[in-house]
Amino acid sequence: MRTSDLARKLGIKTEELRAKLSNFGVNEKMLEIDAEKAAEIMENWEKKEEPEQELMGMVFDEKPEEEETDEKAEKRKQAINTDTAEKNKSGEQKVSSDQEAARARWARAKKASEKLISRKVKKMEKEKVKRITRQQERFEEAMQDTSKQAAAAKGEIKIGDAISVRELGEKMGVSPIRIVGELLKNGVMSNLNQIIDFETAAIVAEAFSCSVARDASAVSGKEILKGNIAKLLEDDPTNLVERPPIVAVMGHVDHGKTTLLDTIRKTNIVSGEAGGITQHIGAYQVEVATSEKKKSKKKLAPTKTGVLRKITFLDTPGHEAFTTMRARGARATDIAIIVVAAEEGVKPQTIEAINHAREAEVPIIVAITKIDKPGANIEKVKGELAEHDLQPSDWGGKTEVIGVSAPRGEGIEELLEIILLTNDLDTVKANPTREAIGTVIESRLDKSLGPVATVLVNTGTLKTGDNFVIGPIVGRVKKMFDWNQKTVKEAPPGMPILIAGLSELPQTGVGEILQVLPNTEAAKKKAIEMRKILDAAAQEKASGMSQIIGRINAGDLKELKIVLKTDVEGSLEAIRENIGKIGNEDVKAKIIHGGVGNVSETDVLMAAAADNFLIAFHSKVPVVVAKLADREGVTIRQHTIIYKLLEEIEKMLNGLLDPEEVETDLGELEVRGIFFTKGKEQTVGGMVKNGKMVNGVKVRIIRDGELIDESRISSLKREKENTHEVKEGFECGLKLSLSKIKIQEGDIIQAWKVEKKERKL
Repeated sequence: MRTSDLARKLGIKTEELRAKLSNFGVNEKMLEIDAEKAAEIMENWEKKEEPEQELMGMVFDEKPEEEETDEKAEKRKQAINTDTAEKNKSGEQKVSSDQEAARARWARAKKASEKLISRKVKKMEKEKVKRITRQQERFEEAMQDTSKQAAAAKGEIKIGDAISVRELGEKMGVSPIRIVGELLKNGVMSNLNQIIDFETAAIVAEAFSCSVARDASAVSGKEILKGNIAKLLEDDPTNLVERPPIVAVMGHVDHGKTTLLDTIRKTNIVSGEAGGITQHIGAYQVEVATSEKKKSKKKLAPTKTGVLRKITFLDTPGHEAFTTMRARGARATDIAIIVVAAEEGVKPQTIEAINHAREAEVPIIVAITKIDKPGANIEKVKGELAEHDLQPSDWGGKTEVIGVSAPRGEGIEELLEIILLTNDLDTVKANPTREAIGTVIESRLDKSLGPVATVLVNTGTLKTGDNFVIGPIVGRVKKMFDWNQKTVKEAPPGMPILIAGLSELPQTGVGEILQVLPNTEAAKKKAIEMRKILDAAAQEKASGMSQIIGRINAGDLKELKIVLKTDVEGSLEAIRENIGKIGNEDVKAKIIHGGVGNVSETDVLMAAAADNFLIAFHSKVPVVVAKLADREGVTIRQHTIIYKLLEEIEKMLNGLLDPEEVETDLGELEVRGIFFTKGKEQTVGGMVKNGKMVNGVKVRIIRDGELIDESRISSLKREKENTHEVKEGFECGLKLSLSKIKIQEGDIIQAWKVEKKERKL
């Protein structure tokens, strides 16, 4: 029989049966029990229980043993159960009462312990805070001393127009937290990534015994790519010394420009050129003695015969195909020489050269060449020059006009003297000790040297081994050659130089800016910046007119420069005359170049150089010219009716006018009470006598009819409630900040504002 079946028959659990199987001589782990043993267990199971009952009766029953009946046994069992229940209940109550008391004692002890621990923890924390504070103070004092020493050790650092707090700290060798603290002392809230301007950085650096200087390499890449090197050339006036003037020679094709330079530099360049026309921009430097005797060969050194001074010449090409280089050449120069042949007079390309030089805002000297030719007529040429606002000095004007004959050497000395005198009127200076900045005037691929560029050094000294960028191109100067093909190691300001070491040819090759940087990493970083700017410009290139409108809205444009092409000379003069009548002293239109015929690439390039637009009146625009205009961002406006052309220009000029500022009185208030005064702030109350008081407007304080101070209403209240305005006849309170004097009862507060009204021509 299975053990579980036997347990069911006995009315007990299997576990209970297994616990007592050993009493019957059976292993408690047996799963089956034979039939005889099972019958024995069933028969004797109750008998095994009886001795325990008897034993219990013997233990707990105090009466003498007697035979019990079933009724007595039942009563005895009930009595025993009742007695046991009462004892258990009493015991449970006693245990419960003791537990509650123990819990209460434990809670009180725990609370007292927590209070004690809390007091000790607070005391320890206070001591810890004090200890840490003292350590921090000592550490900050030590750090401040160390920071000042570190910053002072740096001496002078270079930064751009703006810099982050973190970067300034890194450059000074000072913790940026110290920079934040110093800014806070000066009332400037900042964080580690806060951008501060150059002036603020200079004040902070001064507190750490460190000085700052402007870093030319930090100039915006957009300015550099535009060819605007004004910011790059900014420097401390005490570091500037005189440099040789750069002179551009421009004019009509075959009017003798290269022959003139050939005579000046005592070399023969024309014979090696195709067709006698200059096929590239050349740059040369000559020395001129300031006295009659010029035999000394010492460079820029005082001699018995005088002082030798250098002049750098640019031989810009005369052919129309090189108009871009001619425009860039004029921009890169200090003085322009316009060459006009005495036998031919002023030609269209001569006019273009004049306009380029005039736009570059450089002094103009006119050299009338070929005066030895049979058909030479100098006076006629002077008259033609006067028609283009170049009045000769001997005619009472301001333009120096020199007649020269290159083959005879006539007028050459006078021309060089005039160049030096013109330069002396406004001496050009540069800093030879800084990193070099130069202008590229030519680039090409050399068979042995690879990509090379001819560069005019504007400032600084260019040295072999210098790292540089030309736009997005990185380079390192490997070799340098002067205009005589001689190898040099340094190129001072004003010197033209041929450099090798470019990674590739510049994009345009003419007029781009060469900038020397401290190391290779800085050069790569600047090149990446340039590349990003170029890519963004290519993707988001706005039309020329859009750029003009943007400059109008920004208030940066006060003169509308126009390139004008017409079909006939009569239309050109009529439009020129009428445009001259449009405008006033604040804003005006100006025709920087005008001509007859179809719109050419030269016209587009001229408009691009002036950052303005081109008007074609009855003139055709070839497809190739239209594509060039699109690439250069030049807008071409085509017209067939003069009055519509003039209307468009007038509308644009109206947009250029600054709005007129009109002052409007708002109202007056009589002060009848002073409520609060603290420092410069005052809160006063009064009655609005006329007009109204408006929150945020400017006010004047009048006492006995005289103006004593000005301020602005920072807060306006009516019956303790903030309000925007309070009208005549009502009382109000207003808060002001005064710098000169305190308000008194009886003072008059006048409110006023400035309104801008559109002006028209």
